[in-house]
Amino acid sequence: MEAKTIEGYISQYDRIFVLENIDCTSESFFRLISLQTERKILTLVLGQRLDKTDVFRLKKYKIDIQLISSEEYCFIKNLYYMYEFSECIHVLTDNIQYGSLVNYVTNGLLTKEEALNAFLK
Repeated sequence: MEAKTIEGYISQYDRIFVLENIDCTSESFFRLISLQTERKILTLVLGQRLDKTDVFRLKKYKIDIQLISSEEYCFIKNLYYMYEFSECIHVLTDNIQYGSLVNYVTNGLLTKEEALNAFLK
């Protein structure tokens, strides 16, 4: 994956979610996003978290899903800091090292719906 690919995604999609260590096999994440917005969403998921049958099953939520490798994830994460100002790319992780809306949901301070609404605004 190259920087031009990410630039293309930014021009094509309203929001890009990059998922790391999130339970993305659960349909609730994708269902909530599809209910909350009409925006064009791309979700990049580490290939080890989903397989192609999961991706096919989740397509009903009208969210584009692409599997990425660990190397691509690291590349995107490095680029994320460059594009953070655009609010187009969101890296979602449950890593407690980083303060995030995901941690607020985990600790019961926000509901999933409230966190997604914040990401989608």
